[in-house]
Amino acid sequence: MVHAYSYDEQEQKASPIIFVWNKIDNAQLKDAALASERHREYGEAKRQFDSVCRNLKISSKTGYQFLDLEQAIAEDLSTISKDIFQVEYPATWLGVIEKIERLK
Repeated sequence: MVHAYSYDEQEQKASPIIFVWNKIDNAQLKDAALASERHREYGEAKRQFDSVCRNLKISSKTGYQFLDLEQAIAEDLSTISKDIFQVEYPATWLGVIEKIERLK
């Protein structure tokens, strides 16, 4: 997946990649051996992709560090395009959200 979305052909630059660990509240992930494996995976991803710029640990269950993730996304998006938050999207795009909600 990283290969597919990590490079912007038009801008000719790599997109920033945020390495996110979820479920850090899970007891298994607190295990030292598993934590060491996760650090190894992060290091490997960082070596493979120059644009891995952050390493965040979150919990979807408790919301731990979600504000940090939101801030990281906002900061990294602004490096892609300075006007990314000012662009107006067609109303038809917003209709997609409604259709997805109805599928649930």
